[in-house]
Amino acid sequence: MKPKALEDRSDAEGNSPVHLVFKIVQRLTDYPQFFERHPCFKDDMAPDYVDSVKKFPEEPFWSQEIVEMEGHLRPPNPFRGREPHCVENALWIAVRYSTAEDPKDFYELRVIVLRRLEPQYQRVAAAASRAAKLIKAAKRPSEVLDTENTGRCPRNCLVELMIVAEDYANAFYRDLAPETRVAFRGMQRQIQIFYSTLTREMLLKKMSGWLEEAREMNDTLARSWRRSFLDMFREVIDDMDE
Repeated sequence: MKPKALEDRSDAEGNSPVHLVFKIVQRLTDYPQFFERHPCFKDDMAPDYVDSVKKFPEEPFWSQEIVEMEGHLRPPNPFRGREPHCVENALWIAVRYSTAEDPKDFYELRVIVLRRLEPQYQRVAAAASRAAKLIKAAKRPSEVLDTENTGRCPRNCLVELMIVAEDYANAFYRDLAPETRVAFRGMQRQIQIFYSTLTREMLLKKMSGWLEEAREMNDTLARSWRRSFLDMFREVIDDMDE
């Protein structure tokens, strides 16, 4: 089990002269997107080159409008406010400078992006390692993730899986500068609702609810319930490993 970003970081850091510029830019924008949970905000992290040229040397245009998207209202992107998050801002400017004759500015901006993401990279890597270790142990004969184990398992075993899944998910919460925290807090309810529709968030919420109900189940129901819980656990871990 290894998250995609942990495999791709070397691509984002590559300086080989054989790398074509557009490939370097693509890898640079792909890497930070792994650390953003919502697909819409992921897309916003990869500015189009034409737009980056059009908006510079003026300051980038950060839309603060609430727009309709697939029948739902999408809130403004708090990472791209009047004082944008340092990663989004550096990515935008890096794309703008990617075709300059002297690549110095581009590489300096890339360093900013990678350094800002490093603490979160370490958190995700550590959480992934802990999850992998627990899952390996839980797959041993007669343990909770043993596919041949059809008996009842202690509720605490499932609680341990829940904690690992939650810790892994929490590692994907992005570091916020003070100005970005202000933007988030100003639209907190909208943002919470926006993220709550993600598959990962819905699975974790359902798993948590089921744990609260587990004590009242009889043996037969508990066995069936456990299979469903473990299916959700596997799905949420797979979602974070992608």
